[in-house]
This record gives sequence, C-alpha cells and structure tokens, in this order.
Amino acid sequence: MEVEEIYLWPCNVESWTLFQRLQSQWIAGGMGGATGLNYAGVESALRMMDIKAGKRAKLFADIQLMEHATLEAWDEKRSKETSD
Repeated sequence: MEVEEIYLWPCNVESWTLFQRLQSQWIAGGMGGATGLNYAGVESALRMMDIKAGKRAKLFADIQLMEHATLEAWDEKRSKETSD
C-alpha cells in the first residue's frame, strides 16, 4: 500500500490534531457506517486540550468541515465498492 504524504499549513495543525484525537468519537449508524461525530465528545476534547473558550468556536467549525468531508469520502468509497 502506497502512503500519501500530506502537508499542513501551520494555522491548521491545531485543528488537525484535535480531529485526530476525535477518531474514537464517531457515531455508528444502523448499517455500520458512521453518521457523524459525538459533539459532546468534541466539546470534552476541547476542554481536555485546555483550548481557551475564545478559540473553541473556530476549532469546532474546522472539525465540522473535516467531519463532513470525511463522511462524503466514505460515502464515495462505499458507492464505488458497491458498483464494482
């Protein structure tokens, strides 16, 4: 399996780090696929990482963007697998 390198802008490192810490917070749907993140877990992670209240809204918005992009990518992958 080929590993793809990714590069982050320094301004995105904190959001990406938080997103990686939330990988145990996916909510499983009825057919086994994830339906989204557990937002109570997201809030807990923000507090446990000692992120100041003023930054939380921006980081939460970043997390939601990554959540939606991930769900779309998983949907595309499932669609491709079922059409093959």
